[in-house]
Amino acid sequence: MGRRRILVAIIPPAAVVEGSRVLRQMLGDTRPERIVPHITVVPPSNIDVGNFAAVRRLLRSVVLGASPFDLQVEGLASFAPSTPTLHFRVGGPGMAQLTRVRDQLMGQGVLRSDPRPYSPHITVRARMAESALAQALALFDSPGLDWAGGSTWTVNSIHLLEQFASEERGTYWEPIVSEALGPQTVVGRGGVELVLRTGSLIEADHMAVLRAGVIRPGVVQPGAIRQDGHRDSPSQGDSSAHGGGSVRSDSDRRSVVVSAEPPRKVGQSVGVAIGQMTTAGAELQSLVVREESRGLGIGRQLLKEWCHVVAASGAPLAWARDCDGAGVLAAVGFVPIGHLWVRELL
Repeated sequence: MGRRRILVAIIPPAAVVEGSRVLRQMLGDTRPERIVPHITVVPPSNIDVGNFAAVRRLLRSVVLGASPFDLQVEGLASFAPSTPTLHFRVGGPGMAQLTRVRDQLMGQGVLRSDPRPYSPHITVRARMAESALAQALALFDSPGLDWAGGSTWTVNSIHLLEQFASEERGTYWEPIVSEALGPQTVVGRGGVELVLRTGSLIEADHMAVLRAGVIRPGVVQPGAIRQDGHRDSPSQGDSSAHGGGSVRSDSDRRSVVVSAEPPRKVGQSVGVAIGQMTTAGAELQSLVVREESRGLGIGRQLLKEWCHVVAASGAPLAWARDCDGAGVLAAVGFVPIGHLWVRELL
């Protein structure tokens, strides 16, 4: 049986990610894209392929009992002399909740435990020469240099990252699963019951649904979608190889992904709605339901929740391109205007 190498992490906001990558490059990192800047919650674990479903169930059970919490970047530091790292210290009012989530994840015998004291941080360089480290701390740990873009943010989700390797990219890590903190949304009680999940990451089971067929408010080619909704050329890396969308910063556009799962079927999506928030509103790019699950109203439930999520994020309008399957759009309040279907949200 094969093995997978995974870690559990928090991915900070785009400003922190970008600041960390810029500093990595300034300090000589020639491959800053090999892993997104992150806060490790559970260190890398090697698991049997057959145990991955158990990892997903564990992560889901832990996040359901947690609530969003606030963290902040507290400047540059190092673990020298024991380990000559350069990293951003992380603290804030949510430290107790973060530690509780970590303890629950490591206390079930599914993931690797770590007896060392927990010191949350965002790694900039894993190892530096002593003289270079001292210079970097003196030069870059300055109140006038805001690498963290405001420093405080609310953590709303926990990610699984997995290690991959290819001739083109070498060894690298990609986010593959995102689980939102807090209670899940359940619809259709007493009928076709569904768990609706919201995030910005296109996961492997979402890709499997995309490949199964599209109800077409604008076709999105499977394997060509990144986490931020941009379409990649093959040279930028095909996310379909491992089913995860890459995390990139984009100040004007971000993906909104709503998926539907049967109860207790973690990671087994039967439908997905994918779109982008823009400065003008929200564009629905794809609405997909597995063939064997069609005719049960799942597409309508997905679309209603997607509209609710983008409206709550401030989108005044939602729109989709004209398509053969536009009846589901009309059923939830979209109206045809030229080659678009548009719904007012606010």
